[in-house]
Amino acid sequence: MIALLLAILLARLAALLLLVGSAALLLRLAALLLAAAILLAGLATLLTAAARAALAALDAAALLTRLSAALLLAAGAAARAAFAAHAAARAAIVARTALAAFGAALLLLAFGIGLAAALLTILLAGLAALLLLAVLTALVVLLCHFLAPLVGAGIDTHPQRLAAGARSGERHAGRAGPHRFSAGMKKRCRAFRNRHPRADPLRFAAMTYCLGMLLDAGLIMIADTRTNAGIDNFSSFKKLHILADEPERQIYACTAGSLSMSQSVIGLIQEGLPAGEGTEMARSLRHATTMFRAAQLIGEAVQIANQTVGKALQSINIESWVSLLLGGRIGDGPPMLFQVYNAGNFIECTPEVPFMQIGETKYGKPILDRGLSYETPLHEAVKFGFLSFDSAMRSNLGVARPLDLMAMPRDRSQPVLTRRIGEDDPYFDDLSERWARYLHQATESIPNPPWMPGA
Repeated sequence: MIALLLAILLARLAALLLLVGSAALLLRLAALLLAAAILLAGLATLLTAAARAALAALDAAALLTRLSAALLLAAGAAARAAFAAHAAARAAIVARTALAAFGAALLLLAFGIGLAAALLTILLAGLAALLLLAVLTALVVLLCHFLAPLVGAGIDTHPQRLAAGARSGERHAGRAGPHRFSAGMKKRCRAFRNRHPRADPLRFAAMTYCLGMLLDAGLIMIADTRTNAGIDNFSSFKKLHILADEPERQIYACTAGSLSMSQSVIGLIQEGLPAGEGTEMARSLRHATTMFRAAQLIGEAVQIANQTVGKALQSINIESWVSLLLGGRIGDGPPMLFQVYNAGNFIECTPEVPFMQIGETKYGKPILDRGLSYETPLHEAVKFGFLSFDSAMRSNLGVARPLDLMAMPRDRSQPVLTRRIGEDDPYFDDLSERWARYLHQATESIPNPPWMPGA
């Protein structure tokens, strides 16, 4: 449109020039201008086409923009979907791990239940075997018990006396008489003991009874001398030992347990314990300043004996133990009494319970519980002690005379008394007979139960 208007303007200008100039020149100029106009018109057409192409390009760009936006939206959705898939994968991994852990826990639980069942089965089988062994042992013992009168005459059928019938001349329940095994019975008992070592009633029995009494009037210690190395091998060894006998140091000890262990402890004490740190002198009771220090040395000697003799005996399946009663006084201190255990620890006797026992204690304890107190005089306490030993000897052949006695008055002006009570001691025999007779008389003097027939 602009080119057309320009052409018209040029045409008018050419007409004007024709009027002024020559016609030929004007015609050439007009032709030139017309050509220029045509050229401009073509150029305008080209520009129009270019403009239309530009508009089309813009439309295409807009379309591409919208397409890219759609692609971006799709990419965002894909990214979100990928994130969701990743989260789901992680959740699946966690779930798989949890399931694996749960499965492992179930497997361990099943294994533990199986193991517990196996152990319970083994335990029940062991208990059943032990029960069967105990029943068989009891049947064999009962069989020996009932067959004893048929094997040899004069055999005491009391269960405890049957195991140790080598004694003769002992008093049982107020009567005296020989109690001997025949050769056949001894052979049968030895064979039974070898086949069933745990059925031997004397293998682990206490073969000793020792008593210590700490009273206001002083200290009394009594020990028997019976030892045992088999069903027909009884011996006597002194078990009340004098560890120190000086004006300012009087110490005594009673021992119970394995004879080798007891003699090892006494030997260590008498020869001296190994020197301590910072000194080359062996430690002994001569250097103890108090009875408490003396008890510590005795306990240490017991521990040393356990580490040497005790371990050697355990290596060949022989049980060993030792316990002691330690009594005496040092310097200006009062009499004191200690009980030393197999581990080397010890306790001190107190006025509330003024006596201590080791070895076969159960038979001789009731008379002491009933009659002995801290205020009991020494001579009365000796009687209580003898009655305690008489009760133990009546019920257990592992306790027997001779007895060793030590009486230490609290008054230093009075001497320490030591005495051996032999197998035929007249005072002890008289005390035993009187006690048995007085018990019968006391029982008869008690009113009969009113609900018993014939009362």
